[in-house]
This record gives sequence, C-alpha cells and structure tokens, in this order.
Amino acid sequence: MYPPTSRSTALYTSLPTTNPDDGDLSARYGPSTSFRRNLRGRLLAYSSSRRVRWVLCSVMLALLYIAYRYFTRPFWAKGTFKFDEEPRPAYLDDDVLQPLVIRLAIISRADEFEVREALREAMLTGISQRDVELEYKFFVGKPTGLKKFWTSRRLSKEMEEYEDVVVTKISDTKSRLSERRLVALKWTGSVSHHRYDYSMTIDSDTFCRFHALVRRLQHLYPKLKPRQEPIVVGRMNSHLVYWENEIADTGEESPAGEDAYFTGPWYSYPMGIGYLISSNLTETLLNAQRHLPHHINYPWDDVMIGAWISSLKEFHNTEAEFKTTLEHPPYAIHEVKPKPILPYPVESTVLDDPVGWHDFVGRKGGAVGIPIGWDTVCIHRMRAKEMRAYRLMKEIKDEWEEGSYVVEEA
Repeated sequence: MYPPTSRSTALYTSLPTTNPDDGDLSARYGPSTSFRRNLRGRLLAYSSSRRVRWVLCSVMLALLYIAYRYFTRPFWAKGTFKFDEEPRPAYLDDDVLQPLVIRLAIISRADEFEVREALREAMLTGISQRDVELEYKFFVGKPTGLKKFWTSRRLSKEMEEYEDVVVTKISDTKSRLSERRLVALKWTGSVSHHRYDYSMTIDSDTFCRFHALVRRLQHLYPKLKPRQEPIVVGRMNSHLVYWENEIADTGEESPAGEDAYFTGPWYSYPMGIGYLISSNLTETLLNAQRHLPHHINYPWDDVMIGAWISSLKEFHNTEAEFKTTLEHPPYAIHEVKPKPILPYPVESTVLDDPVGWHDFVGRKGGAVGIPIGWDTVCIHRMRAKEMRAYRLMKEIKDEWEEGSYVVEEA
C-alpha cells in the first residue's frame, strides 16, 4: 500500500523501472550459481558412490566365484591316481607267509598335532597282525620359538594320552634333523635284532600301506633274510659325500658345527620318503666301534644314511680315493684316509623301488612324483586331510581291518 522506505534515511525507496521484458531473463530468474554448484557436487558424489558400490559388488562376486570353485572342485587333482590304468596285481591278494615285524620311527615336527592324529587314525589303526606286527614312535625335537610354551603344554597332553611321542633333547629345527634320525635308529635297535625284521623310518608326511608293503616285499624279494643279512629298501638316489665324526656324542644336543666331510666312491642312499633297514644292518651300525657321524646339516640327513651304509665297505677299500672338497678347509684338495668304523667290511644289499616309494605327483619339492597306483606302498608329501581321504578310497580301504576307521564318507 505504501512504498517501502529505507530505515537508514526514512526516505522512499524508488520502485524498479527496468522493463522485465528487456535483457536475459535467465540471469534474473534462472537457478543461482550456488544452486548449480550444489547440484553438481551432489551428482559427483552420487556418481562416486555408484563406482564404489560397483567395485564392492564386483569384489564380492569374485570372492563368491572363488569360494564356489574352491568348494566344488574335485578333492584330488587330475592325474593323482592311475588305478584305472592298470589291473590290480595278483600279489596284493596273496597270503602272507609270516607277519613282518617292524619297528617304525616317524620323524615329526613338535607342532604337527593334526598330522600325527591323521597318521594314527588313517594309517596306524587297523593294521592286521596277520600282515605286520608294528611298534611305532613319533620323534620330535624340543619346541623352540615364540610358541614353545604352548607347544610344550600340548605335547605333554598328547604324550599322556597316546604314549607314542618321544621328545628328544635336540632342538626342533631342520638343521638338527640328522641327530634326530640317529636317536630314532637307536630306539628301533634297542631290542635284539632277533626279535624284529626291519627298522623303518618315514617322515610325518609319508603315508604307508603296510598291507601292500609286506606283500610287495614278499613278491619282489622272496629270499630276503632281514635278521641275517644287511639290507636297505626304499627309493634310492646317489651321492659321493662321506663324513667322519668329529664331535663327541654325549646324548645331549651337540654344539653347532658339522662333522668332517669329503668325497669318495659313489653310493646309493634312501631318499627322504622313508626306508627299511634290516635288523641285522641296524645292529651292525649301532655296534660300530666309532661314533656314527650325525652332525650333518639339512637337507643331507637322508644322504647320511647311505653314507653310513657305504662306509661299512668302502672305508676298508684300499683302492678307493677319498678327497676333501674346495668348500672344506684347508682349501687345497688333498687325499683323506678315513678310519673304518668296524674291523671288518660289510657289503649291504641295496634295493631301489621307485614304483613303490615315491612323492605325491606335482607337489612342490617332490623330485620323484608319479601318480599313485596299485604298487605304491609309501607316498611322500601327503597332507593330513589327504591321508584321511586316501584311507577311505574304495581301491585300498579293505587293506585295514573293518571298522577301524569310522568316518562319514564325503
């Protein structure tokens, strides 16, 4: 009704005189600059959130696909077995003429609780005494590292429950593995060699079909007399390094260091899969007049076994040449005259069975991996869950006594 006034001057404020039809109306009546800027920011934020949601959805779908492939994949990789490629050998159904008496040492890490349980349930339970009379022990080292307290506590409970674990006085490290092998051999040979046939040693990732083992030995080598003859059976490789003991054997963990080594005639040694040493040869080795060299760094612990056996003969061989190596001081290579560990030479029968003893095919570190077949008796580099599944396979599950391993088949 009245024209507006200015409070500061109390004067009339003039009305606008500009014609609204003149000029750019968008500048006057269009969206403000701040509105456009706000809208652009919202659109950018919405676009960014869409990209984030798209990335998250893609990741979730990828994870679901990976999980689906993992849980629906075949348990066994293609090419793991060859049962269908060959007929079942008739010797697997032969009667055993006499049960094989085996004292078994299993080399294990202190914290391998699940593996030892799998071996007890899937391999060691249900072996027919008509085939094998078996006595076994697990050999572990003293727990080390940050978890040694908890590992020691669990070990104590395990030992109390099963009474089949020997904790040696040697640290649970690879570098002391050769010392544990000697401790294991001493246990297997702690009874008269007239009371058993073979001292057997395997790694904790080796699965053995004892039903097949005794029949394969009977089939391939029917004339063996393990209580009377020096014999070693396994998957053989070859080497030329020998050792002589230079560190006193006190029964405790020895100081750091390695026994003297040098080269000599080539010999066969049983690879880490495992091996059988006749009770006669076990007795011979443990009655040596000089301490067996066993301060030997990993991974030479299996080579060490072959060197022991070969030295029984070759250290008496006057025509054999033994020399130091460039890696061993003094650096100039010179001849060595090793002292025999017995007053008489002993030549052993070495039986190489690459079909019966081998690595799991395609496994990292497995130098001799082939598919598992009817003739496989000891398979190396097998995981705990694979041991359980293998035991349940229709091809071999009847090799153990019925009802000795009761689980639901997947």
